Amino acid sequence: MQNLALCFPSALRRESLFSAISSLLSHEVNANREVSIYTDNPSATPPFVKEGIEGLKKKGVFCTLHYLEKRKETIENLATSFDKELLNYALLPPEDGIGYGVNVNASMLGSAGSILISCDDDIISKPARIKPALLDALLEKMPSADKKEGDDDRLLLYFTNRESLLDTVEEVDVNILQAYLDLFRQNEESNGKISENPILWINPGLYGDTGMGSARGTLSLTGTSRAFLHQDYEGLKLSGEAINIHLQSTISAKTNLMAGQTAFYNKVPLAPFMPYGRGTDGLSGLLSRLIYPGSRAAYSDFALYHASDGTRNNPAKTLTWVKPSISDLAMIVAIVFRKETEEGFNYYGSLFSDIARLSNSSFVDHLHGAFIAQFNAVIEYYEKLLERYNREPASWAADMETHIENIQEKMRNPLSLFGKEGCDLSIERAKYHLEHYGEVLKIWPDLWKKNLK
Repeated sequence: MQNLALCFPSALRRESLFSAISSLLSHEVNANREVSIYTDNPSATPPFVKEGIEGLKKKGVFCTLHYLEKRKETIENLATSFDKELLNYALLPPEDGIGYGVNVNASMLGSAGSILISCDDDIISKPARIKPALLDALLEKMPSADKKEGDDDRLLLYFTNRESLLDTVEEVDVNILQAYLDLFRQNEESNGKISENPILWINPGLYGDTGMGSARGTLSLTGTSRAFLHQDYEGLKLSGEAINIHLQSTISAKTNLMAGQTAFYNKVPLAPFMPYGRGTDGLSGLLSRLIYPGSRAAYSDFALYHASDGTRNNPAKTLTWVKPSISDLAMIVAIVFRKETEEGFNYYGSLFSDIARLSNSSFVDHLHGAFIAQFNAVIEYYEKLLERYNREPASWAADMETHIENIQEKMRNPLSLFGKEGCDLSIERAKYHLEHYGEVLKIWPDLWKKNLK
């Protein structure tokens, strides 16, 4: 019988955690389901967590809380075989600020050999789609939403408020867990071996909070998504409320991985998350694809509710800013220096740690050189969009041109990749994270096998 690890990385601050757990458990499936909460919260267990775990127990559901002290014991046990400093880096809270990657990493190790469903504590597993009548009206109303090869095959529709967004979707009868198992079944060959082109992760769509933390993505929308936005560009361009959905289940070589809820094919070692900062999910997705070049990802035709009650609008500066995180910079380096090799974990690990061990000036030169190479291609794409849409509307074109100017300013000033205008790290701390993450990548397959069930 298939093993399903239902894991919830959480800081134990949101009471929606148990709504997230209960909603996912409502999807019955013929598999061994193990429910776990992974937290790096060092404080005492909040009362709502104790009550929630006890409530699940009364329903016959055993939920394991993997708390920080227990993780430190695990590190002590693993330290007989692996560098303790690297284990601490991969699994304990980062010193430089917020980073949720350590909880996901711990769940990857804890579920090695199983299918891992990693779910944030504010994702409610009530699948929904856009109401058919509204979708038909939307597609009919916008004949100008021209499609071209290379356009995004998803819909990303922004709304002024949560209420109007929720009026656009309807819940549908989909067994989420069975849908994931059915997709992953394509990985299993008749001889029991794993396919050479496995699906490594599955992402459902999301409706509610975008979870993006930046407005910049509205600048480069195409097709129907763009036409929907430009009904009220000024009113919607900073919105944090959106439906992000594929209209049909899609299996693709895309590298897009957005943590929220992700089904990981954790029967092979996948790229761990960088412990610090934002964009760590995107880095993991990119590296997993580079490490397994024949692999694919799946994107469902349903969306789940992102119930975050955060700010409804993104800060205005995020529309045109260029503020790459340390994960963004690592992605740029991996793309520019990508190489097809059977030793992907070791190659990309060495790539990161070797660059980080250079002198400060050489490190900045390498990172900035990669940034220029990557963003020259980005600017070229943006300029093609300006031409494609005849620089209309003028307000959008002005925002896009400001964004391009900000990129060019970053190209002129290598030090702008660091500090408050860049990755929020000094050069030394950026080197620290890139080196340690690189070294973790190198040991990850062996560390994963050590935890294999």
